Amino acid sequence: MMVANSGIPGPLFLTKIYNKRVNLNLAAILTICFLSIFYGVNTYFNSLISILWVGIFIFNIFKKEKYLILGVLTIFQTQFEIFGFSAFKIVIILFALFEIIDFKKTRLSMTIPSIIFCGIMISFGIFIFFMQGLGLTFLIPYCCSCITIVLLINNFYNNFDLFKYFSFGFIIGFLICSLSGVFLILIGKGNLSTIVVRFKGTMPDPNHYSMHGMLALLFSFFLIKNKKIKIIACITILLFCILSASTNFFFCLSISLIGVFISTNINKSGGKEKILFRISFALIIVLSLLLFLYLSNVLGYITYKYPNSNSGVMKLVRQFYALQTGDFETFSSYRTDIWKSYLDYFVHQNVFRMIFGGNLSSTYGVQNFIDSVISNRASHNTFIDILMCTGIVGFFVFVLSCVFSFYKATHKSNLHNTSALFILMKLAVLIYFFGLSCFPSWFLFLILFI
Repeated sequence: MMVANSGIPGPLFLTKIYNKRVNLNLAAILTICFLSIFYGVNTYFNSLISILWVGIFIFNIFKKEKYLILGVLTIFQTQFEIFGFSAFKIVIILFALFEIIDFKKTRLSMTIPSIIFCGIMISFGIFIFFMQGLGLTFLIPYCCSCITIVLLINNFYNNFDLFKYFSFGFIIGFLICSLSGVFLILIGKGNLSTIVVRFKGTMPDPNHYSMHGMLALLFSFFLIKNKKIKIIACITILLFCILSASTNFFFCLSISLIGVFISTNINKSGGKEKILFRISFALIIVLSLLLFLYLSNVLGYITYKYPNSNSGVMKLVRQFYALQTGDFETFSSYRTDIWKSYLDYFVHQNVFRMIFGGNLSSTYGVQNFIDSVISNRASHNTFIDILMCTGIVGFFVFVLSCVFSFYKATHKSNLHNTSALFILMKLAVLIYFFGLSCFPSWFLFLILFI
């Protein structure tokens, strides 16, 4: 898969900070990162931050640091606006144009199904452009972001350091997002729902927020080599994600902990170590099941005692109790009925729509579905959105892309930790896909297809 440079002991932006040749450039990037925490103070300051981001990206257009900047701005795709046009859109257009011009004739590292699905995403964007009249301000950045998936994956495979730059930028972006949300709350422009920080102004949806936090946590754990920095980054991100009170996050965290345990012990040499690993793993599973069964009584009592509480803690308690009692409707936040309605609508379409899709995507879900069935109700399921928008053909290509991607991660990696990172981050995205409408999101499909 990817070949990492084992000689880099920690985050690139920290290990190179003492290099005089890049010191001022990195200092400028980190200064803009710090100023971005206060984004939202007023219109003039917001415009200044946006201009600075575009300017520093242009300055680094031929340098590796552009991947660091792109990673930061990936979090803020709808913020940092310049005259109503986000800095991210400007950056993604510039990145795609310069990468295409500088593209070297090397073998593409993406699987054929993944490339085909990116083509389907571009076709879908063109379809939306003509059907909804969104304008070139939508079409050009959208197509560039889809093309960027192919360009980034190719570059990451050829140079693993670029993936590290992008990942560290993403970590920084998530921390900026979190601290910015807290700052807005402190100045009275955000909201604090009991103990659940909603991070208004950055990522209002706790599920979307925690999904990005889960990816930032995985990047921090696997890619940061400096133990002190790794511990600080992981604990900070973990605390912010816990505040989001997202059930999906705790589910992904549990799977990731098991995955990390397996990946760090599966290659143990020696018979005794292998036996000890198997016994330990079996004990963890048994103890987890016993704890799961025991907690049903405790959670049931808490739910009975505080039936009307809307705090983030009570939300988690009710959902975990619903899981233990088999109440999947409550556990899914009452989304299963929505899924059934969408699927029922899908199977009653004409054959052409079922095969090739053609339903329009919108902020609240699939537009045709909204107009004819339910008002302002998204499907809350990316798999259903892909099926509705691209049909059986597009959905089949998507499934093939995921299968091939997982196969590459498990069979063609010469670094075990790298393989574990890719498998866990793909699993995290797919788990969140079951509860969120994320199509078409270029970044999440980049994670899936890498």
